[in-house]
Amino acid sequence: MFRAPNSYAFYGFDDKYCKMVILYVLQATTKSKLASLNEKLDTLERRLELLEVQVSTATANPNLFKT
Repeated sequence: MFRAPNSYAFYGFDDKYCKMVILYVLQATTKSKLASLNEKLDTLERRLELLEVQVSTATANPNLFKT
């Protein structure tokens, strides 16, 4: 388990308070990272959908892509 440094005691914070603050910060950081990953996943899903449409179009109409 994480133990807050003794220097916090100098400021009048007890271990329980320090642990609560640290957990809050970790939770906020985790939520932020998760939101960022969800945005990236959405972008990749949209790109995949676009590629699927392009492949479908190319398969159905190969003459459109001949040069």
